[in-house]
Amino acid sequence: MNYHELLLDYRAQNYISNVLNAGNSLLQMMLRLDKLLYSRITTFLPTEISLESAHQFEVGNKFPIAEKSEWIVTEYGTAIPKTDITFYPNTTIQRFLEVYEFNICIINNDLVQAEDIGKRPLKLRTFTFDNEVYYLVSQRDFRKLSPVQVVKNAQPVLNFVAVMTSIENYPSLTEQSIGSFSLEQLTSMARKSIGIIVSAYDNEGFLICEFNKSKST
Repeated sequence: MNYHELLLDYRAQNYISNVLNAGNSLLQMMLRLDKLLYSRITTFLPTEISLESAHQFEVGNKFPIAEKSEWIVTEYGTAIPKTDITFYPNTTIQRFLEVYEFNICIINNDLVQAEDIGKRPLKLRTFTFDNEVYYLVSQRDFRKLSPVQVVKNAQPVLNFVAVMTSIENYPSLTEQSIGSFSLEQLTSMARKSIGIIVSAYDNEGFLICEFNKSKST
């Protein structure tokens, strides 16, 4: 199967804006900071998928799907189609993490609350803010696992969202397995964010959004 990268227009910005608006505290902070202004948004799809079809973000079946016997069964008993597209966001995350030692990736799960921590543990650093749950991935963590696949395999999510940001003012966070974010820490991560990855196409694919550098301070 051959793939190509497609540059998306304002419709992708509107889609991601809706994801941020419906999301957790970090995502809503990013929305209020106008992070999407002048952003560059791309996706990675099979070559036979047209640019117009690529803008139908709510519609799936754009990727070859494995036989049902090969579908992933999550820890919640939900069967989801298996695709090989996770290399696309994983490569983006890996490149970002390797640029700077304090760069991290924050992955959210909109179906898990703080009270659920420990019931179904993941191999990811887990933090809370109020009753929200965030997974923190550092460069060192990434060398041990694929964070995108870990989250998708373990738990169903309404929207997979990964924020690329920096914690140079809070380096000790990468040493904790479980902890909580302060409002100050979350605000700093929102301000320093340089991009975001969100699921699309019925959770089968991804959009990668690179923010304008002037919006990442």
